[in-house]
Amino acid sequence: MRRYGFIEKVLEVAGDYPQFWQGFAEGEEALRVRVNEIDVLRNLVVWFRYASRVTGDLLLLAGDDAFRIAGSYYASARDGAKRKNTEAQKVYEMLRLLWLRRRRHETSSPEEPTLPEIERDFHGVLHGRKDGKLFIKNESPRTTGGVREVVDDVR
Repeated sequence: MRRYGFIEKVLEVAGDYPQFWQGFAEGEEALRVRVNEIDVLRNLVVWFRYASRVTGDLLLLAGDDAFRIAGSYYASARDGAKRKNTEAQKVYEMLRLLWLRRRRHETSSPEEPTLPEIERDFHGVLHGRKDGKLFIKNESPRTTGGVREVVDDVR
């Protein structure tokens, strides 16, 4: 910003005192061309930023709309699969692969699941999405050296 202010001031002053232009250097006309070029490029940067933001917003809107349409197709295939339609079952199985969760992270002790894994399994069993048993037993939880036993056998 400071450099541009300096350039503008030189261009303003040079019109009144042209005798200080060196004979071998580029003159006032070359400086004026460069200032005009800077103005055009600065306006282009502002326009590209605006266009980029608008394009990004439109991309999000189109993506959300496409996801909604794809979700309705998936729900239709899922409903058909529940009614034992063989073609719907094939389509549902192909699309269901995209919704499968990744494997759990291996912890230092495979017997001890992490708290987020326990919460996820608890909600899955509670809402009927998963089968199995989840058992947490605390002995003396308020004293040091207490024992906590966690059995997470949820599928």
